[in-house]
Amino acid sequence: MPTPTSMPAPASVATPVSAPAHLPAPQKTLGLFTGLATLVLFIGILQALNPLGHLAWVSTTSVNKTAVFHIWQPVHLLFRDYENAILPLITPFEFNDSVPIPRKPSSIIAAFDEEAHAMACGLSAWEGSSLPGFDEHLTRRLNTCRVELESLRDSVLTFALSANVFVRGRSAHILAVSLDEAESPGHVAEKMKNFWNLTEERNGKVDLSARRIQRSLGIIKAELEPFLDEVEELLTPHAGHHIWAADLLDSIMFTRNYFSLHILHTIPYLVDRAVGTLSTADTSISEQLEFWDIMESTAGVKDEEICRFTTDEPRWYSSWKVQYEHVKTHYILGNETVTELYRVADRGFELKKLVTEEEPKWKFKNIRPKRPSERWT
Repeated sequence: MPTPTSMPAPASVATPVSAPAHLPAPQKTLGLFTGLATLVLFIGILQALNPLGHLAWVSTTSVNKTAVFHIWQPVHLLFRDYENAILPLITPFEFNDSVPIPRKPSSIIAAFDEEAHAMACGLSAWEGSSLPGFDEHLTRRLNTCRVELESLRDSVLTFALSANVFVRGRSAHILAVSLDEAESPGHVAEKMKNFWNLTEERNGKVDLSARRIQRSLGIIKAELEPFLDEVEELLTPHAGHHIWAADLLDSIMFTRNYFSLHILHTIPYLVDRAVGTLSTADTSISEQLEFWDIMESTAGVKDEEICRFTTDEPRWYSSWKVQYEHVKTHYILGNETVTELYRVADRGFELKKLVTEEEPKWKFKNIRPKRPSERWT
């Protein structure tokens, strides 16, 4: 009979199995995670110490360079724009010799003022005639036009006097002389700031006059055309029976044929263009003043601090590498600057001949065709 110690184990009892030799030891995995945790903790501490909250490798460089002042180009562009926008408003239009009105815009407005006076006389004669009367809004429309014409004549005169300075280029000549005598970049900056300050003031005056002209022409356009239409419709049947009616209708037709195109269309178009140019010039002048204000305070030296990433390529380290540059630019006066400014002034001298060219002396009654009452007497 077998002994208890020699009996086999029951089938339900499992025998322990040792771990395979190729599996990593538990203590090595724990060490790897501990190292990563230490690295993360170290990065977190550095970020906490960094006031910007972001780690970066910064390389620092200092650069000294020389550049030429950007002077004559902005002046040239400004005077070119003034020439294109302002000159047509202060020089004579090119008409056929048969056109019985003056050539200069200011003279056209003055002549139309006289024609408006003749139409007012016609309305007064109408009121005292035996013909059916007219609504008083016709008188109001014409009176509004005459008030604006009076204001318009003053604004046009102010505009012409102020705009002449830009077209003639006198200030460009003075600037060239002063820069030729400048002893240092600081002196150049001072003279340029004075030039642009004066230009800003003059530009503002011309712009204000142009906007007043624009406003008056807009009011006249709104009132004149309805006035002409209604008077023509009411009086045409009576033109052959009353001399004053023939005269008034003659004024209506003369205004339509010769004044309407220029008072209601050509001159307003030119004024709108001038206002746009002057407004753009104001922005450009402000930018120049800002630059030269800095140049005056730094004696012609511009300091810049530039910080940028060293690469634009999408790499994991792109935002960690930063380059910081301290750039100091020393400005000097270019050799061609004074010469080019004299050329701007020479161009203005040629344009001066167009502006100062005397218009033949005229009296509106001498160039306007005779009215019916003058032909019938």
